[in-house]
Amino acid sequence: MSPAHFRELFYPGLCRVMTGYKDLGLRVIKYTVGMISPLMDMIGESGIDCLDPVDPVAGMDLGEVKRKLGRGSP
Repeated sequence: MSPAHFRELFYPGLCRVMTGYKDLGLRVIKYTVGMISPLMDMIGESGIDCLDPVDPVAGMDLGEVKRKLGRGSP
């Protein structure tokens, strides 16, 4: 899925759901599959607390994920 399609079709709903979870004081693990590097900024901005799994077979780089989404201790 292109970043443009993700932003148009899924990002608004993801943000709405994340706001609801955060309002309840919940933490969220976002499950993904495959190469999501082009979507990581939007996924991170949605407010997730954890991304799982990071798929190196699909070309995902754990260091890049940590730089873009990492907070707190390694």
